[in-house]
Amino acid sequence: MKSPLKDARYKNLSKGFIKSIIPPSSTVNTYGIFSGHTELSLSRSGITINSFTNKDVIYQFWECLCEDPLRLHSLLVDPSFKFAGEDEFMVLQESLPLYNDSYIRSCLLFLLNRCSSTGQISCGEFEYKNYNISALNQLRIFKKPKHFNIFKYSCEIKDHINADRQADFVLFPNLIFNYNLFDRGKAIGYDTYLYNHRELREIMKASPTPMMLVYNKHSNIFSFFKDFNLHLVDQNGKIASDQNNCEEIIVTNF
Repeated sequence: MKSPLKDARYKNLSKGFIKSIIPPSSTVNTYGIFSGHTELSLSRSGITINSFTNKDVIYQFWECLCEDPLRLHSLLVDPSFKFAGEDEFMVLQESLPLYNDSYIRSCLLFLLNRCSSTGQISCGEFEYKNYNISALNQLRIFKKPKHFNIFKYSCEIKDHINADRQADFVLFPNLIFNYNLFDRGKAIGYDTYLYNHRELREIMKASPTPMMLVYNKHSNIFSFFKDFNLHLVDQNGKIASDQNNCEEIIVTNF
């Protein structure tokens, strides 16, 4: 079962390797869900995924999708659900959080996602070609995996991870590395996760729970996480030995 959402920022190549190091009966807490490609794939292999987000619109979409995907599909294909194209697209990018009805807002999130060049909701250039019958059918045929759960949290990420010791693993499946030099005072989009990577490093260092951070390739990861285990994944999802041939880097504390 594929995710109906797209996200051009990440390739989700590490799913196979992650499955190989996590026993099927394990419980994994994941953070930063958006498209859910990795989370859904792991849950279909018998791993219990408890996926946490602090973003209202993302949590609501996944809650509606798991509860009644046919309702989302029927609303979007209804003749009264009209979309005016690029001009309305830009207005909806800004106004999406203002919609109160959970299913209408989730339908609009799906529409914006499929019409965005990157898949991001609050930004991205208009690209209509991915909003089509095939994409809508992904909603219609979606079935919630038995081992997939979605939750919302509102505390600091460190406090949330430290408060839950029941999980066998903690996973951040989609990360982009930077030194957070310009984060102070930076506006955070209603659909954007902003992580302090130094904080994640410290959490992982202190955590008794096995943790995995999956990053897009970045040359500075090797020095920044030099005290941890690094696994390089190539474009085919295989373990790579050469830094130049990898696409993703998995950082683990075990």
